[in-house]
Amino acid sequence: MSPGGYGPPGGGYGPPGGGYGPPGGGYGPPGGGYGPPGGHFGGPPGYGHPPHGYSPGVEFGPAENAVIDGTATWARILGIVGFVQAGYQFLSLNPVGAVVSFVVALAFFKGGTSLRVVTQSQGQDVHHLVSALGQFGGAFMVRIVLTALALGIVVLVGGGFLIMAIAIAAG
Repeated sequence: MSPGGYGPPGGGYGPPGGGYGPPGGGYGPPGGGYGPPGGHFGGPPGYGHPPHGYSPGVEFGPAENAVIDGTATWARILGIVGFVQAGYQFLSLNPVGAVVSFVVALAFFKGGTSLRVVTQSQGQDVHHLVSALGQFGGAFMVRIVLTALALGIVVLVGGGFLIMAIAIAAG
């Protein structure tokens, strides 16, 4: 590779000594083919990476929007069911269960809303999709942590009863 980018040493394409281009060798800038000095592609010197949070204007087509919209509907329905469940748990004097159900329901409802915005926006589909995935990720994390805690409590309580039963039987 030449020092100026892609192209033969001495300048662009053409027979040695000239021919199809200016004297000294074919088409291309002096010293090598096309591209910025050093042979790296990208913007002109001084242009770095795009700013943080920037996403190119990606738009989903009608088929993708239909799938995303269907998922948004189901996520919002799951959120509404979770709100009803939280209300029932609150009325059943289970405030911990009510708070957990409310938090998970809120995450699913907001995730569904973000997915719905994906299908209605122009140029920000990726941003809204990532936002929705963040909401769903939070809901999944809450569920996994609480399931692990419940399993740990069941193992501890069950182990305690097992030890007591063995002690009673031996004693």
